[in-house]
Amino acid sequence: EQKKTEQEFSGGLAELLRNGLEKKYRYKVNIGIGSIQKIDKLYVSYEESIRSLRSNLDKQIVHIQEYTKNSGLNHDLYINYEKKLLEGIELGKDDVMDNFSLLLDTFVNMNIHDKCNKIIETLVLICHTINKLGSGECDYTDYSKYYEEILNVPDGEINAWAVNKFQYIMKSARTNAVENVSEIVKTAIYYVYEHYNENITLNNVAGMAGVTLQYFSKIFKDETGMNFIDWLNRLRINKAKELMGNSQLTIKEVCFKVGYNDPNYFSRIFKRYEGIAPTEYLGRKENAS
Repeated sequence: EQKKTEQEFSGGLAELLRNGLEKKYRYKVNIGIGSIQKIDKLYVSYEESIRSLRSNLDKQIVHIQEYTKNSGLNHDLYINYEKKLLEGIELGKDDVMDNFSLLLDTFVNMNIHDKCNKIIETLVLICHTINKLGSGECDYTDYSKYYEEILNVPDGEINAWAVNKFQYIMKSARTNAVENVSEIVKTAIYYVYEHYNENITLNNVAGMAGVTLQYFSKIFKDETGMNFIDWLNRLRINKAKELMGNSQLTIKEVCFKVGYNDPNYFSRIFKRYEGIAPTEYLGRKENAS
C-alpha cells in the first residue's frame, strides 16, 4: 500500500508538471519517474526515470515500478545467475556455459528491444570480468558492433547469437584464477568462493580438503603466492567493494555480508588492503557518480 501511495503521489505531481509545460510551451511532454531515494542517491532515481521513460515512449507518464513489472525480467533470479556466471568465469569452472544459458532463460518474457540490451550488458560484464583477470583480449572488443549485429538477428536466433558470442569471448580467456594449481587448492578456492560470507577458518578448509593444516598452509602459499588468510581477506574486501559500488547497504551491513562479525575489525582490514577506510572509499564512489 505504501508503494502504491508513493506511485500515485509522484504520478499526480508529474501530471501537474506535464500539463503546465504543455500549456506553456505547446509541446508534447513525456515524464519518467524513478523511485524515492535519499538525497545522496538521487542519481539512482534519475537513472531509473530515464530507463522507465525509454521503456514506453507512447505513454505520457511512466513510473519505474511499471517498467519493472512489465519488463518480463525476474530481477532476483537474474542477479543470482549473473553472480554464479561471473564467479564461475573467475574460477575457470566448467559450468559457465550452463549458467550463461540459465541467464538467457531469464530474458524469455522480455520484449525484443530490452532483451537485446540485456544480452549486450551481460556480454560487457563478462568481458570486464575477464579483463580484471588479465586473461583475455576483451580490451579490443567493439561493443557497438555487437549491438549493430544483434539488432539484425531474427528473433528466434537471438539466443544462438548470444551463445556464439559468449563462446568466442571465453576462448579468448587464456588464464583463470585456478589455473596451474593442485586439486587440493582448487577445491579450497571453490569452497571459499561459495562460503566467504560465513565463518571460515584455516582448520575448516584444510579439513574439508582432506589434508593437515600445516600441509595445506604450505601448498596454498606455494601455489598462490600468499597465505590463506591473506587470500581470504583480499577476496572479502573485493566483494565488499562490489557491494558498496552496486547497492545501498550501509558499511555495517556490508561487513556482515562478506563474513566479518566486527565492523571495527572490517574497517581495519579494509584500510590495510585499500589504504583508506571504507567510509572514505564509499564517499569517493558516490562523488564519482
